[in-house]
Amino acid sequence: MIPTRWVDHQRFGNSIDSKLGEVLMNFSMRFKSGSLCAVLVISIIPYIGCQSQDDQIPISTYSNEAKKIFKEARNRYEFHREAEADALLSEALEKDPLFPQAHIYKALTCSTSEGIDRALEMVTANTERATEAEQLLIAAFKAFHWEKNPEKAVQLYHQIIDMYPNDARPRWLLGRVYTGMKNSIKSIEHMKKAVAIDNEFVPAYKDLGYRHMFIEDYEKAEEFFLKSLELAPDEPNSHDSLADLYTRTGRFEKAISHYKKALELDPSFAYSERNIGINFCFLAKYNEGREYLRKAIESETNPYDKVLAMEKIANSYLYEQDYPKALETAGEIVQNAIAGGVLEEAMRYQLGKCIIYCELNDCENAQKSIADCKKMIEEVNIAPYDRKYFEGECLHWEAWIAAEKKDFDEALKKASEYRAMIEARNDLSRLMYHTALLGYIALQQEKYDWAFELFKNADIQDPFYIYYTAVAKDKAGDLITAAKYFRKAGNWNSDSLMFALVRHKALERKLE
Repeated sequence: MIPTRWVDHQRFGNSIDSKLGEVLMNFSMRFKSGSLCAVLVISIIPYIGCQSQDDQIPISTYSNEAKKIFKEARNRYEFHREAEADALLSEALEKDPLFPQAHIYKALTCSTSEGIDRALEMVTANTERATEAEQLLIAAFKAFHWEKNPEKAVQLYHQIIDMYPNDARPRWLLGRVYTGMKNSIKSIEHMKKAVAIDNEFVPAYKDLGYRHMFIEDYEKAEEFFLKSLELAPDEPNSHDSLADLYTRTGRFEKAISHYKKALELDPSFAYSERNIGINFCFLAKYNEGREYLRKAIESETNPYDKVLAMEKIANSYLYEQDYPKALETAGEIVQNAIAGGVLEEAMRYQLGKCIIYCELNDCENAQKSIADCKKMIEEVNIAPYDRKYFEGECLHWEAWIAAEKKDFDEALKKASEYRAMIEARNDLSRLMYHTALLGYIALQQEKYDWAFELFKNADIQDPFYIYYTAVAKDKAGDLITAAKYFRKAGNWNSDSLMFALVRHKALERKLE
């Protein structure tokens, strides 16, 4: 599985550390109420354990014990054992409540919006405690994960690399930024540099596997996944990642075998349990698949992962084409996400309901789902960037609905507003979705060749848009090219709402 968030932490070890932690916690609480004490204490207490070792970015903390725990937490996170990593981060922050890197990793592992905000506040309040390289690292994390500014993150990582050229981790992190920018060439380049620096750095091998899987170089992907398994045979994520490749290439039984091996190593590794469930759905064994998915929900300890498992159950009904049950589950997902404080997922799945209704040509309920999402955006407390993102996505699907209703003036107007909002928030990676939206409008206008060109130019590597690229070519009368795109969409074999909506249709057309 592909890690999506980050981790770090530690805890107070000896009596001196414990006493210092108690003092710093008091200063920290006062700082949150406006006192400058937390800043002043920094100037009178020396750093412990903040010197660089082996040319690696320093880890600034007053507690050697906290530093030790933090390193273990970071390692757990990088193997996608996020719950364990998060618990370790809490321990580290008990030992050093002002620990800068621990707070930024805590922000990346928190499952609630409130927890993320709290961690980011602490990072900002204690930035002066960090070394220059750490400050750049924190700024890079913020730029990529919360400011949604990958270009800025790239610049920051290059500065870090100039300072610590023999540290594999910033090379790997830079590669992951390029992954987010859909630049596989640059991503692979920097991840290869990471393993050249440290030939036992497993996270980079795993990501090299995913990058090659993404560009459909499956032989090379398997080579990298097997290398990560060789280096970390006792990590469940090593088997899980290899199983992801077997899923993608349609070897579902072999994938299930490796997911089960991951669970043998760690019965709580719910990612593998979820993926076993999805693979059974790909084998049309839907009830068996949902049994595993429900077990995954029961075993999850944080609300974010519970919601993700519920989303897969909704997808299972879509694969089965049981749309009423899928929509019923989608409603439950929204309510559970709100109750668990996972507000972004609640809004995302409210839009998910809209997309399902769009595929059913139920424009009235699709529009109602957007209205519910807009109401949620107004009422909940989320970061300004996320608010703008969801406002933009509402515009996108309003344009989509207008095109379905053949109201092309309204569709083009909404599409124009959507592009303006993307440009205003400088999220240029989303411009491809504007191009694809114009493609869908052209498809509904029966301008099939133009629709195909727009979808092709958007080049969105997502089965949903690949499917509509096929539809445009099919409507234009080029059945051979259409079959190629239908085949690609139908055999995508990477679970998502968008794949669940088109898999059956694409596979049916592929067989014609």
